[in-house]
Amino acid sequence: MGTKKNSKPGKGPWWQEGVDLSQLDWTPVPSGELSGKQRGHLKSLAHKLRPVVRIGQEGITPGVISEIRKQLLNHELIKVKWADLSDEEGPKKEQARALAQSVGAHFVQLLGHIVVLYRAPDAGALEDGRTPKIQLP
Repeated sequence: MGTKKNSKPGKGPWWQEGVDLSQLDWTPVPSGELSGKQRGHLKSLAHKLRPVVRIGQEGITPGVISEIRKQLLNHELIKVKWADLSDEEGPKKEQARALAQSVGAHFVQLLGHIVVLYRAPDAGALEDGRTPKIQLP
């Protein structure tokens, strides 16, 4: 496992350096944390899901973040397969939480190379008559 393509000499991991996301349209991370009961409910719903986004050797790019955001808007609860997730750039869970923050979602779970993310629909989507697909306890 050598140096990753998205790692640059003299710079820290992607989540510490930040990725320029100014072109992307989104709202910030939802306020508050998920309770244990809510997290457990989301884990049970995520069990049957397949990953809808795959993060490859190039790592986190604005295109990947845009695609994750789009999938969250469509599905609310998604799995992301992160092929090169390793402890080389820091603890895996810290990287997964940073990914969730960068896409404006809640981190639900990390299983191996699979990250589960949740985002409730935006207020604008609810005003358009859309109802949430997932009701949290």
